[in-house]
Amino acid sequence: MSITNRFYPARRGDQGPWLTNWIDKIAGYQLILGYLVAEIAGNIADAQRILYLINTVQGESQKFAQSITAHVEIVLHGSGADLVPIPLFILPTTPLPPGNVKPGAEKRLLAFIANLKTRPGYNAAIGIDLQIVSSTTPSDPGAAPDPGAESKSGYVLLTFVKAGHPGMLIQYQVGASAVWADLAVCTSSPYHDVRPLAVPGQPEVRRYRFCFWDNVPSNVWSPVYEVTFGG
Repeated sequence: MSITNRFYPARRGDQGPWLTNWIDKIAGYQLILGYLVAEIAGNIADAQRILYLINTVQGESQKFAQSITAHVEIVLHGSGADLVPIPLFILPTTPLPPGNVKPGAEKRLLAFIANLKTRPGYNAAIGIDLQIVSSTTPSDPGAAPDPGAESKSGYVLLTFVKAGHPGMLIQYQVGASAVWADLAVCTSSPYHDVRPLAVPGQPEVRRYRFCFWDNVPSNVWSPVYEVTFGG
């Protein structure tokens, strides 16, 4: 079995460098590939907006969520005589936001790349320079998954990459339990653990581990991921 390494990174955190390379280089291939200036400009606008959203907007929103959590803790459990104002979400002034685009920017970008590969001027060197060439590597039967777990409002978000396997087995523990139980065999990511709290209103610790599923579990487990779920 082999693993397909798709050219467009699956993880948002890895997409920034890919998008930066694309934005910097695609205009240089406009004439070779026979695109109109407006077609390239529209494609770059999509890529720039995606880059801004994942690098700046998403990053700042995560920091803001942390400041809100800290505010709630101060109000609920802090001390002092002064009122504490709720933090405001303010985006930084730099970098300047690129122009807004219509929904579907990532779909348009990938469709553009699919079309680009059909152009008479396209060759392998261009594909490598633009980082749009997928590759395959033999799968390691002893490899462990590299998933993620994050507590959200009302569920726990479980993400993973199947790496060429049909599915992923997820097991869990809750609280002081030391027994692993099957949660799900998933064929697509993400998985939402929407089970309610064992005791309503009382946050609980949930632990997860993952292994690849090829009709039977590989039993090569990921590290244990622990989150505190508040319902």
